[in-house]
Amino acid sequence: MPVLNHDNLFYDIKKVNDIREKPLDRIMTFFSGGNQDIENSKFTESAYAFLGFDNYNKFDVINSFWNVFLCGLAITNEFLAEEKKLRRCYYEFSDNNKSVQLNKSYIKKSYFANNYLKRSENSDIKIIVRNLQDNYPQINELASVCHAVVNFAPCPASSFNMAKGQCADVKDFLPLMINKIEKCIETTEELKYDNNSIDVATLKEYKMWLIENREKCYLQEFFQINENGKMIGTPFFKGQSLEKPLPTNANELRSCLDNILKTLHNRSILILNKL
Repeated sequence: MPVLNHDNLFYDIKKVNDIREKPLDRIMTFFSGGNQDIENSKFTESAYAFLGFDNYNKFDVINSFWNVFLCGLAITNEFLAEEKKLRRCYYEFSDNNKSVQLNKSYIKKSYFANNYLKRSENSDIKIIVRNLQDNYPQINELASVCHAVVNFAPCPASSFNMAKGQCADVKDFLPLMINKIEKCIETTEELKYDNNSIDVATLKEYKMWLIENREKCYLQEFFQINENGKMIGTPFFKGQSLEKPLPTNANELRSCLDNILKTLHNRSILILNKL
């Protein structure tokens, strides 16, 4: 990467090993291989040098594709079932609307991706996904930009990254992770995720890191700092919060997709203006 410009900020690094035209096919193939930290790969080293990220050790995907995609499946599946274009709903929101389930069960990313890739074009899942793409074409753009340099950023520690991805009321949204840290500090409660936890002292260190590195890491679009020094995450759709992390209807999904892509566009402007 001889120079950092708009095109290579938004270049889908998955294309290095997968030249297929469709972003969704590329990201499903990527998911089918299990967990891969492409943001920490050799393909990002020169870009991070241009960005001044040489002194950072941990990096994270800012905006996840998976949870937004699952919401799109549930919303589209419900619509098609209501329109009698499918026999039933397979993908549904859980009772508390904090996850999407397949036949009331947890959806494993790699299993779904492998299953999707081998299904025929006439299968129900391919019908659901095509309808999702037709009605929300932004999902294809997110599939592409998810693993582009513009969507990567340093993070305080591996545990921050893990908590952001596994905390049930954060769902891998950086603005909600910001709000979760603040809430735990205010209530002096540990941040619990999966079978792990982060103590309040460590959360305060994360907060200090985030405030100190907000501009250095071009994170201004994702959270603000008020006059009292409190971090406030910028929601991607009206009403998004720790109590309602996921978009659960068509308008919320469209707004969520639009705002994720808008923040990345704005982040690219911040980056290019500073270089």
